Amino acid sequence: MPSAVVTSTSTVASMKPLLFLDIDGVLNGHTRRFAEQYPVAIERSDIPASPFVRQVKEGQTLNIVVRLDPRVRDWLAELSEHFEIVWASTWEGAANDYLAPLLGIAPLDVVNHSREQAHFGEIKNGASTMWKWRTIVKFARNRPLAFVDDKAWGLQRATDLRGGAPTLVLVPRYGLSRRDVTTLVSFAKSLKA
Repeated sequence: MPSAVVTSTSTVASMKPLLFLDIDGVLNGHTRRFAEQYPVAIERSDIPASPFVRQVKEGQTLNIVVRLDPRVRDWLAELSEHFEIVWASTWEGAANDYLAPLLGIAPLDVVNHSREQAHFGEIKNGASTMWKWRTIVKFARNRPLAFVDDKAWGLQRATDLRGGAPTLVLVPRYGLSRRDVTTLVSFAKSLKA
């Protein structure tokens, strides 16, 4: 069962809440058996300056295999009815160049995490979610938000940093699922009540 944390749903703006989506472990399910597989070669010039992205030398490409559950396309369409979706991944702008076309979606807004200095301990422990969280909070300001990241289990206490703004942190166990989508839609609908 996914982990979720919700904070207060008091004051809500009339615009859609923000949905910050991680990619690897959420949309790109590394171990999903019945996934569509796409080899992707990300050019060095498109790789963000992230301390959490494997170093690629000048002139090289980052070769990965993206594994997508075919249902993800429909789920994203459903979620976009309720949320303004934003990439919150170390892929940063490369998500629009390399992943959005595979998903058949238009480019999304992007949180540029690499503008936020990561602390040594975060890098040493590979703890990118707190680094992402600080950038997400700045991006969202006081707007309601949901954040989906397979490694966000440490953020349950960090939601307090939002000063009561409606917040949902969802941690899928094996990539985005139908249950996660239902949880997210319920959260968005609760903001209208």
